[in-house]
Amino acid sequence: NGTCKDKPDLPAQALPLAVKVAVVSAPGPDWPRRLFEPLGYEVDIETTPLDPTVPEWGDSRYYTLHLRHAGLRLQDVLTHLYVLLPVLDNDKHYYIGEHEAEKLLHRGGDWLPQHPERGFITRRYLRYLAAYVNPTLERLMEGDEDSSVDSASPRMEEPESNSLETTAAQVTDDAMRGLAESTLQPKTSLHDQRLQQVAHEIYQLAPKRVLDLGCGEGKLLRLLLRQPKIEYILGMDVSHQALARAAQRLHLDEMPPRQRTRIDLIQGSLLYRDDRLAGFDVAALVEVIEHLDENRLAALEAVVFGQARPAHVFVTSPNADYNQLFEKLNAGEFRHDDHRFEWSRAEFAAWAAGVAERHGYQLRLENMGEEVEGVGAPSQMAVFGI
Repeated sequence: NGTCKDKPDLPAQALPLAVKVAVVSAPGPDWPRRLFEPLGYEVDIETTPLDPTVPEWGDSRYYTLHLRHAGLRLQDVLTHLYVLLPVLDNDKHYYIGEHEAEKLLHRGGDWLPQHPERGFITRRYLRYLAAYVNPTLERLMEGDEDSSVDSASPRMEEPESNSLETTAAQVTDDAMRGLAESTLQPKTSLHDQRLQQVAHEIYQLAPKRVLDLGCGEGKLLRLLLRQPKIEYILGMDVSHQALARAAQRLHLDEMPPRQRTRIDLIQGSLLYRDDRLAGFDVAALVEVIEHLDENRLAALEAVVFGQARPAHVFVTSPNADYNQLFEKLNAGEFRHDDHRFEWSRAEFAAWAAGVAERHGYQLRLENMGEEVEGVGAPSQMAVFGI
């Protein structure tokens, strides 16, 4: 942060500095040069083979990065790394919102407006979410008379997918539907995409009290905690072991007292009335219903929609129509051993419509993941709202 109690003058000194970062993920060796050289760094890159025992496979997307600068404050070097390493890797596993835009403005405001790749850096840092990218760029360029030259130098482009690096997990960023520019996000798993999509839908509603029903190990809870407008979050799961892992992953025992009052974890079943579930604005059931026997769904419906009755409910479930695209999945098999059923798009829509009609909710159906003609997307989501 540019302060030192014992040597207050030292942080302001420009020093010859060398930095080694191993290991950095990047789509290609030119990317670190395009990002760091305009800031005055000498850049050397060591490649890493995809598999040393199979040299014909070539190099991986992982590099060791050596940076040298003739004279720079340590604070500046750390700030450059703070912004540019996530741009190289692009695997942010947390919620992107206004706070991330503010962090970029805070850390990059002094140098990013002059960077020839400022537009690319801003877009990639904020995961191409136009609702945040465009205002952030405008604020970065305030007072810059030359702000129109964003494309003065050749723009960095996303690389074409390499067949060895590309997997079925490469999906379009539907998680921020209506806000995201059309782009492929490398190595974003369907599971992470579901969570991002649900988290963003919840963010749009700006609720104060949120339920995560079937919270498992707390991945959605972690995203929800990063939404400051949520005052209280309750995670419930039938598994005591899963709740223990969630508490550990969320570092509940280390949370500051004020943050700790925002979240609780409880053990319980969605099949039985529970007064603790009343009074919430939003409830999320992410990949939960398919773990119940179909004849128990009526009980779940009565608990969630009839008794707890939050203003909005998000339910996601696998799309059985898509299963034929999984090579290792035989006809009639489910994606997980614990699944009791997997519904087609028509079956899921019929169930959701019935629930909405019986309990006075409006219904919206959404796809989750990259759509394939004839079979739809890997997962599906029903959004219920009063």
